[in-house]
Parts: sequence; C-alpha cells; structure tokens
Amino acid sequence: MGDLCCSCLRSKYEENCKRVLEANPILSEQSKNGLALSLVLSQIKAFTREDYPPDDIVNNFSGVIIYRDHPESMLTSQTLDTNGSLIALVHIGFSKSLRILALVWRFISKLRHKVHLAREQQTVVSCHRCNLQGKLGNLPESIVSNPSVGGRVFTSSYDFYLAWKYLCRCATQEVLATTTESQRRTYVLGTDQILYAGGRLDYEIPLQTQNMFEKLNFTHPVALVDSDLAYSVVMHIHWSTQHPGVERLVFLVSQVLFVEKLRTLCKYVRKTCNRCRYLQKKVLQAEVENQSQLSFVSAPPFFSFQMDIATGFKAHDINTRATIDCHFLVMCCMVTNAVSITVGKPENR
Repeated sequence: MGDLCCSCLRSKYEENCKRVLEANPILSEQSKNGLALSLVLSQIKAFTREDYPPDDIVNNFSGVIIYRDHPESMLTSQTLDTNGSLIALVHIGFSKSLRILALVWRFISKLRHKVHLAREQQTVVSCHRCNLQGKLGNLPESIVSNPSVGGRVFTSSYDFYLAWKYLCRCATQEVLATTTESQRRTYVLGTDQILYAGGRLDYEIPLQTQNMFEKLNFTHPVALVDSDLAYSVVMHIHWSTQHPGVERLVFLVSQVLFVEKLRTLCKYVRKTCNRCRYLQKKVLQAEVENQSQLSFVSAPPFFSFQMDIATGFKAHDINTRATIDCHFLVMCCMVTNAVSITVGKPENR
C-alpha cells in the first residue's frame, strides 16, 4: 500500500473502478468469455494496493467482458459503501475491521467513563468501563481475535466485544429497514437493540440483559444474507478454517450469526474462491490398506469376482443436460475385495 492512508487508498480505488467500468460496460447475464464483476473489483483493489498506475490498470481490462454475478449483494458495489457503518467490512476484511473498531470503542468507552467521573458519578449502569469491573464479554469462538497492540494502545477482549455488538446493531438496522413485521415474527429484539433468533427452537427465546456475556448461548444475532457483516464473517471463517466444504462452513457461521439462505452465500463463496477451485480439481490417489501380500500374488485383480445389476437410479447426461434412467453394474473382486461400479445407459425400446 506504500505511504497511502486509508482515505487516499479508498479514493484511488473508487477512481480506478469508475474508469474501468466506464470503459467496459457491465452485462446483466453471465458470459463464458467474460469476468465476474466481483473478480474484477478484487483485482482492481489488488492493483491499487500495489500502487499500479491508473492507466496500466485500465489497459489491463481493455476489451474484457464483465458480467454481474451477484446483483443483489453489496459484493459488486462500485464504491466502498459502508451502509451507515464506521468501516467497510467487505473491502477491509473482518479481522482488521474488528481491530479498528475495538480501538474506536476503547476510546469512546474511556471518554464516557471520564465524563461521568468528572460529574462526580462514580458508577453508571450504561458505562462500559463500570461494567468491565464486574464481568467480561465473550465473543463467538469462530471470530475470536487476540488482543492487539496499536502503537501504545492495548486492546482488551471487552473492546472487541463492544466492536462486535456495534456490528450486530448495524446488521439489525438493515434487517428492520428491509423486512416486514411478519417476516421477522420469529426474531426477538433484545435490550441491547440487537435482533436475536433461536434457529429451529420452537419455544420462546430467553434473553437476559447481558445476553452476549453468556459463553453457552443458543441465540445469535440476525443478519441479512446480502449484508456486509454476513459476507465478511463467512469469508473470515472460510479462510481461517482452511477452506471447508459448504455444509461445514454453514455450521461454523451458524454458531456466530443467524442468516436466512446462508447456504446460498456459502456456495457462492466456495464457487468463487480460487483456492477451493484448485482443491476440487486436485486428484486424490486411492491407497489400498489392510491387504495381505498373498492377495496380490495369488491371482490378478478381478480374476474371480461376483457381479450384480442395480436399477432405479437417475443420471445427468453431460451432452444433452437431461436426466435419464441408468443402471449400475457392481463387481466385487474375490481376491482383493476391490469394488468396481459402472454406470450403464438402458437401451432404447
């Protein structure tokens, strides 16, 4: 990033995005020879951080077809829009954003504490510094950040807890602004002005005054699937847990946030992740275990085997993109216990 501050970097990034998108119109439908808008924006951001000249960035995307891959999400926004928040979660990253907000809330809570002490009020219920003397707040284990040092300022776990609550309140405002009362009838608004959901729990959600202080908690803050908080948390957990599968990623995110249609977002993240695409194409070698050496020298594999046909299955034809009936030919080797399954297409009658 060089000597650029966050404000200068943001202005340069917005200017580069504007020039690239003006030179290359955005298509509403997906194109085989084109690039996704989210991928183009991420590349522009990387070039901007490396301080590439603006003309070189524009020329790099000259003649490129760009299509909008996620129109209803903030992932494809052309500018660093924060949606009323203090920070842009998607473009800065969840971990770094949480550290910055922890420093901000440390300053705010310290200033508020000094104000009521100057007014000769020793203890105030709404003061975070006064609450800090009694008990500490706990973050979800999936997004726990170690206390960091910013210059000479040491942030505590409670500062991160206040930053997390602020992000949850911003997500609550988005939910209240874009949903109706019938859509959020299963949610409960806590005393901390955060919407909570209990998932599939059919009984009343128990909320205490200090709901997020509890280590074991079955209620989680609510966020929209196209919100910056949901996407940044999914990306943070996706990279910090070594690129898990869709179901595992859904489970981990569900321990932090309650997001409707979460599986759709997790599939999108896994589909657009270059590392996941590389791992999916990697060939795994099958290794034979617990085999006697006699089974390899007595006879060749499948010298003697049993076979049977299983019917009633469906297969997808890659040529016609149609679903057809298929049969399985299952063969089990009597020498090595190896199993071979062949898919067969029924004859046309």
